[in-house]
Amino acid sequence: MQKVTDFEVGWLAGLIDGDGTISVYVRQPSPHHKSRAGAIIPHITITNCNPDLVECLHDLLNRIGVGHHIVWRKAERHYPSEGGHPIKRREDIAHISMHGMKRVEKALDVVGNFLIGKKPQALLVREFIRYRKDPKTSAIPTARAIMTPYGDYEWELVEKIRSCQKGGKTNPDRKFWK
Repeated sequence: MQKVTDFEVGWLAGLIDGDGTISVYVRQPSPHHKSRAGAIIPHITITNCNPDLVECLHDLLNRIGVGHHIVWRKAERHYPSEGGHPIKRREDIAHISMHGMKRVEKALDVVGNFLIGKKPQALLVREFIRYRKDPKTSAIPTARAIMTPYGDYEWELVEKIRSCQKGGKTNPDRKFWK
């Protein structure tokens, strides 16, 4: 990791708190996916339409050493479900995504202490990652985390994370930041 100031880390945490999501998504089993198995995948996504901000964010994530993807979506027309005139999003919008346990873990290690609004989700996602990587909690001690079936505790964490996304209050009882 290159030198990054607390100001920059605080700025990143502010973007995540304001324009971001910290969560997990559940990929359903599919014969078309190489693993053919379902998976619970941690992710952090930031959405913004300012190209200069997105460029600064890209540079900062590179210096921190967090892998990420940026996808720009073109402005488009949306049609209201109850009729009326089409609504056009005026600007292109970028989705900056960090997916997977290693990327999300690294990002949360850096910004965790600076988060305010998304701290409950961050703590729960961090707990999911640590639990998943811990060989003591693995149903199959010699298996890699990716190969181990998900247990009740992991599904409980997924539900708690989802309840945070819906505006529910979750209060993790442990601190996981250094």
